This record gives sequence, structure tokens and C-alpha cells, in this order.
Amino acid sequence: MLDQIFKRNGIILFFKVAYPTAALNFDRIDYWLVIAVVLVFQLFFCKVYSQYFTHGPCELIWRKLSR
Repeated sequence: MLDQIFKRNGIILFFKVAYPTAALNFDRIDYWLVIAVVLVFQLFFCKVYSQYFTHGPCELIWRKLSR
């Protein structure tokens, strides 16, 4: 069941293009590892981004376009 959910994600398409042989051999633990790495990266990026900016990128774009 989880394999079907993960195979539908766009990230699988990226891995099939970037690493064609590895993407075909992924099992459930590999998908969870990819998710964990992406989550840690997002948390780290969010922490660094919030130190330099008070608003998110979409809000900054919205404010500049609405002036």
C-alpha cells in the first residue's frame, strides 16, 4: 500500500531521471530515508531563512506585486 503511495510522488520521477538503476530498486525503507532527508533539509532551511527574513517568500512576492 505505501509503495503505491510513494510511487505516485513526483520525487520518484526525479530519482528515476537522476539515478535510473537505483530508483527501480528502492524499497519501503529507502523511500522513508528520502523523506527523512528532505524533512531535515526543510527544517534546517526554514531555521536559516527565518533568521534573515521576517516574512516568507510567497508573502514577499505578494507584497511586491500588490504595490
